[in-house]
Amino acid sequence: MSQHRYPDTLEQRAVSCDDTTAPLSLLYEISRTLIAGGSLRELLSRLLNRTVAALHATRGSILVLQNTHEEDGYIIRAGAGVASTAQDLTRVLREGVAAHVIASRQTALIDDVRHDPRWVQSSIDQGTVTPRAALVVPLVNNDVVTGVLTLWHTEPGYFSPADVELMNAVAAQAAMAIERTTAHEQAQRRADELATLHDAALDIATATNLDALLARMAERAARLVASDRTNVFLLHEQQQELELVASHNVPMPAVGYRLKLGEGAAGRAALHRQIVHIKSYRDWPEHLPAFNTLPDQTVLSVPLLLGERVVGVI
Repeated sequence: MSQHRYPDTLEQRAVSCDDTTAPLSLLYEISRTLIAGGSLRELLSRLLNRTVAALHATRGSILVLQNTHEEDGYIIRAGAGVASTAQDLTRVLREGVAAHVIASRQTALIDDVRHDPRWVQSSIDQGTVTPRAALVVPLVNNDVVTGVLTLWHTEPGYFSPADVELMNAVAAQAAMAIERTTAHEQAQRRADELATLHDAALDIATATNLDALLARMAERAARLVASDRTNVFLLHEQQQELELVASHNVPMPAVGYRLKLGEGAAGRAALHRQIVHIKSYRDWPEHLPAFNTLPDQTVLSVPLLLGERVVGVI
């Protein structure tokens, strides 16, 4: 067990001659960090940097979660300091210390992760700087778990019960700040969505050139859902084929590319007249090689309907 760089209780820290280690001082500094404004990602980055520095941790991560109320459990909405793969993070949220922390809503203080059965091996354990001690803190707001803050150190037994007290206090502030920032971003996004829909309606009402209209539709659809890329297909009923007629930020395949009805995500959406949502496109058995050059993960294909008739897919 190593000797801690801080006094072992909050009271001892408060009267320490080193003011920078006093909990009240740290909480004040972190409070200023949380109200500094900016996006959710900027908030998370500032919070993580400050907490890592406050405890002199080796590294850390913070995840903002959303409960899907499905088999998948929680999904990650945002994060900072995350170096693990999506597969690793899924395992951690389902089986690792984070899963126990979310379920119990209690902070986990781990002296040595190598001797804790809750610790799930991931890519960070294979690096040159590997975790030994860990502190995993739930972020809870209004009795709902909204995230997980993890700090770790290369030295076993590094974190103390006083660190738990301090991080619990930080987590309470952080959860409220994340909720405020999320609500603000959602309101802003809703305003942007309404503006985009208004512009799209004007385009449709005043369109004189179909190609230009479809190109603007692709661009505005991408902006509406913050997607990286958008394709617009139109259906040729006689040939039972979809033709790529417009795209946004898609280098390949080019406009004019065709696929059969029922083929790929777009073809399936057109065939069944239903939205097709694929969480991992490359792992999807029916993915199309033509799209393998794109780094996309999640794909959403929406049929364009005129009454009961399918006219295309976006």
